[in-house]
Amino acid sequence: MRLAPLGSVLMILAACGGDGPGTGPLSAADAHAACTRLCEHQLGCQPQSTETLAACSARCEGDVVGWVRTDVFADYEACTTALACGTSDAACQLCQPTATHEAYEPRCREVLSACASPTEVDALCAVGNSGGVCTIAPAIVTEMTACFTDGVCTTAIDCLTGVFTAHNIDI
Repeated sequence: MRLAPLGSVLMILAACGGDGPGTGPLSAADAHAACTRLCEHQLGCQPQSTETLAACSARCEGDVVGWVRTDVFADYEACTTALACGTSDAACQLCQPTATHEAYEPRCREVLSACASPTEVDALCAVGNSGGVCTIAPAIVTEMTACFTDGVCTTAIDCLTGVFTAHNIDI
């Protein structure tokens, strides 16, 4: 079995929040260790899988390094690897937004509601509990918030796309 696609990973990461220590972006070293443990657990639960541990870990690391909150990924890894094989990871699907995240959401919704569908607005703005934005390091969310300065929806979407591209974020 392969790790869930990044979009799914964003929805299932767990964390305790705050803008303090541990909310910064995941380092390559921390990602390597956590991804290795995640892949060992997943591959151990799927003995018929042909994916190697190295390939699984490299893919995981490529998906999360430099933008996922360190605390979010650490909690997700600990929660997921503690589950028995075949157990739902629903208990691992929460994320506590930081103050930076909470300031981002209302401004995002205000600006993007002018040109985006409600589904798109939720995907790009939701930060609470299982919102994908909650998993992004606060420093990057600050960059995202700057996209709303002129209040123009299409400009904001282009800016957000640039921030996502610059940080290899796929939400």
